[in-house]
Amino acid sequence: MTDQPAEPWPEAARMLDRISALALPLLVLTVILRDTTTVAFLHPLARGLFVLALFALAPFRARRRWPFLAVSVLLAFWVTLTRDDPGAILNRALDSGAFVAAFFAALGTLRHAAELSPAITRAAQYLADRPPGRRYLALMAGGQAFSLLLGYGAISLLGALVMSSTADEPHAAIRRLRRKRMLLAVQHGFVSCIAWSPLSFGMILALSLVPGSDWVSTLPLVLVVTAVFCLLGWGLDQVMKPPRRGLPPPDHGSRMRDLRPLVLLLALLGASLILFHSALGLPASVSVMILVPLLSSFWMILSPPPGAPRLPHALREARVYARDRLPTFGGEITLLGLASFLGTAGGLALAPLVARIVDLDTLPAAVLLVAMVWLLPLMGYLGAHPMLTVSLVYPLLPAPADMGVAPAVVVCAITAGWAISGATSPFTAATLLIGRFAGAPPLRVGAIWNGPFTLAALALSSLWIVILTCWA
Repeated sequence: MTDQPAEPWPEAARMLDRISALALPLLVLTVILRDTTTVAFLHPLARGLFVLALFALAPFRARRRWPFLAVSVLLAFWVTLTRDDPGAILNRALDSGAFVAAFFAALGTLRHAAELSPAITRAAQYLADRPPGRRYLALMAGGQAFSLLLGYGAISLLGALVMSSTADEPHAAIRRLRRKRMLLAVQHGFVSCIAWSPLSFGMILALSLVPGSDWVSTLPLVLVVTAVFCLLGWGLDQVMKPPRRGLPPPDHGSRMRDLRPLVLLLALLGASLILFHSALGLPASVSVMILVPLLSSFWMILSPPPGAPRLPHALREARVYARDRLPTFGGEITLLGLASFLGTAGGLALAPLVARIVDLDTLPAAVLLVAMVWLLPLMGYLGAHPMLTVSLVYPLLPAPADMGVAPAVVVCAITAGWAISGATSPFTAATLLIGRFAGAPPLRVGAIWNGPFTLAALALSSLWIVILTCWA
């Protein structure tokens, strides 16, 4: 899912890669310091590094994102020409884009460390080898666990294992149905993780936008959404289950003990995040940006290849990540950063116009928040990334206090809609990857395969939001 550099100008591509490889780690450090200190010059420095990284990535690594970059430049000109406060709007939009790009770069360290670990592959193989009665639950739970570490890479890893574990099934119809059920289990685990994970972009963006919100107080609400998604997916899988025929899954020698490294790592990550967040009082997003690279470094130090010195191995892999791997994420970094910039600038610029057309303060909180849940999947069908939709729409809404609800309820609505969009939009990486493994068009995966899941998830999530607003 990355954009590769063009061949005709390899020297120019390498030079721009070196620039982005320097700008992005500096951006991570600058954003952390910006959000933990009161040093004024860090704000313009972070904006400058963000813009530098974008223009270094755009010519080769993010060629497909040029329309987003062009629209961003045009929007900046429009805001400058039409608004009395263009500097405040553009600076806030650049701050948001810089944060998103830095967060992605910091989170990528964990993905890099996990992909180097044979223990992670063994744990994934154990899940794919479960017998039919437990396979969906195992893959769905594993999809959530691996999504914490690998992001979209979890779908690639588990999807590849699904394909290999079903390759020996001689009955074509059974093989196709088994693959469909297993791949949907992986996707449902991935999107369920979006609703509650402190490492997901949906959660992090919502926490950064909604004043007074924090992950700890939001967690009980979003865990209900996650439980609903999991039970719903399992129930629909039982409906699809055929009579037990065909070959059992192959035995690759995986055992439950293969899950131990994964469980220990996730427990360490969760406990460290809670302690780190509570002890320092920092926002969850900043805590994640500090903690994840540290844990990734310790992981690489403690698990070198056989015969490799621990510290030199970790230092070498850190250099490989910054110099070679990070620029290959240029497409994702550019898309997410520009989506945040466009949404924030567009939402702030349009807020006065929307206020003159409709007074959102007069609408009940349940109506506004349920509309947010439904809007994210609907916009996803039009190709709008949830980052863009949330950044664009949230500035138009009244503050949680004005709506009479707790900030956690607003965050719950955003993350629920974001998660559902990941299951249904034919333009998201999750749906594209599932379709690629299954040999099915993304529209079929999103609209047909996940259609019942999406409609039921929207209805139940809306009911939960109405209940929460009534309790407020």
